[in-house]
Amino acid sequence: MVALVFTAFNIVPLLGLLFLPLAILSAIAAILLGHLGFSASRRVGVGRKLAIAGLVTGYIAAAALVWYLVSWAVGVTTAFG
Repeated sequence: MVALVFTAFNIVPLLGLLFLPLAILSAIAAILLGHLGFSASRRVGVGRKLAIAGLVTGYIAAAALVWYLVSWAVGVTTAFG
């Protein structure tokens, strides 16, 4: 029983690495589309708050991604270093 729980917790970081490309693409897309939406909202006059929300979530996702990569690198270096 303990071995099953221990194995499940070892899979979670691997799943994080598996979905890492999706996280990278999502953060880049949110930032790019947020900037495009912000510039379009200036011309049209509506949607500025949604564009700002897209920018904020994109930059938060990018910061979380950097934090994840740094903590993963530190963990790998500590474990195998």
